[in-house]
Amino acid sequence: MKLGSLRWRLIGVSGSLALIAALAVVAMLERRVSEQSLAEIAETLEEEGDEVVAFLEDPDLAPAVDDFLRIETSHRFKPRLYFYKIRGIDGRTHAQSAGAQSVTLPLPTRWNHSTRGQVVSLETVSNAGVDEPLLVRSERVEVKVRDGERETLIIQIAVSLGSWRTEVRKQFITDALTSAAILAAMFLLIWFVTAMSLRPVAAITRQAAHIGARNLDDRIPIAGAADELDELAKVLNAMLDRLADSMRRTAEFSADVAHQLRPPLTRVRARLDLLLRGEIPASLRGEIEALGEEVVRLSRLCGHLLLLGRLELRGGEAHLLGERIDLKEVAEELVEQCSPMAHERGLALKIGAPVPAHVRGNRVLLVEALLNLIDNAVRWTPSGGTIRVSVDSNGREAVLSVADSGPGIPEAERERIFQPFYRMGETAVTHTSAGSGLGLAIVRAIARTHGGRVELLSSAGRGAEFRVVFPAFPAD
Repeated sequence: MKLGSLRWRLIGVSGSLALIAALAVVAMLERRVSEQSLAEIAETLEEEGDEVVAFLEDPDLAPAVDDFLRIETSHRFKPRLYFYKIRGIDGRTHAQSAGAQSVTLPLPTRWNHSTRGQVVSLETVSNAGVDEPLLVRSERVEVKVRDGERETLIIQIAVSLGSWRTEVRKQFITDALTSAAILAAMFLLIWFVTAMSLRPVAAITRQAAHIGARNLDDRIPIAGAADELDELAKVLNAMLDRLADSMRRTAEFSADVAHQLRPPLTRVRARLDLLLRGEIPASLRGEIEALGEEVVRLSRLCGHLLLLGRLELRGGEAHLLGERIDLKEVAEELVEQCSPMAHERGLALKIGAPVPAHVRGNRVLLVEALLNLIDNAVRWTPSGGTIRVSVDSNGREAVLSVADSGPGIPEAERERIFQPFYRMGETAVTHTSAGSGLGLAIVRAIARTHGGRVELLSSAGRGAEFRVVFPAFPAD
């Protein structure tokens, strides 16, 4: 399957949108989880700050401040590490927890008021003397010390964010793996839905590719879903109707023109024959004879046009294809009849060792096809060359072939030579007048009428071989 096909473009666009949406959702969830977990840590710091304030304001508590802070840090569960400092308004440290001596906690430059009226500051500090950043909560409070006086203190509680970062990273990996699995499932679903949606398009494509000049009556099926694909099928069918009608009219026109021209040409030929029987000057006789030859050629051309028109019409000569024809017998008869003509041009017309091969068809049409192939080979083979007719069969197909030792057919011309009225350039090696340009077109039309095909094997300077392949008719 081509990567540039519509299916893969749709899958690529849909998959890209799904990927972008998944990344956006993961980023949003990750940010929300990080903010929520950080808010929980901040709430824990606030609770710890309240405990310290309550301890300082209660003169009846027995432990000293240092002992209290040691107790607070000792019962905190790992892996989070907490640091406590109680400082004066001038920044001097009154008390601190174990390990806080090596930690630098800056005094806040800006204070905020909480919903409970607390004067607090919450900030993240790096390079505080530990390897991990700290979340520091500072609260400015006025407490009554044991001698009855009130004093403004700054209570700072810091927690290491290393474990928090590890938790966030683990959560991110978990979310990313989950999103990747969901994204893979979505991609498979997109591929399946796209493939199912485009299946009718593939069916339309196959049917349209199958329709050709010989089966223009076939149409693209309509699913009945009343969707865009049904509309496309209807449009294509309407186009095929117009195309079939146009081809029918063209074939009928060619046949009608040929049919109308044959009677006057026959009358002209008859009058020329009468003139030739009378007493006329020798110089005029030559001109009349040349004119008669042109009339004969035009009559033959009309006959070919009439035959081609009938073959190209719907049904063609299918109603006449009821005979069981022996290709071997046809080939032997025509080689015998055409040998004198070939001999006059210095050519050897031979028949290979034919094998019995039977087809269902019309003998007149098969004779016409073989005569056209032999005539084509005679006109294009130089004097001294050889033309070989052969018949073969493998039980499923019967093959009638004509091979010559002429100059061959250029690759660019191999399809065009079957077009009506097309003749190759001034490359003919004989001095005969050029043909009508309908012979090979008639051969192909006859082959198609019989359910067969024409194959051309040729190489420059090594001749050409035309092979007409028919469905074989079982032998008795």
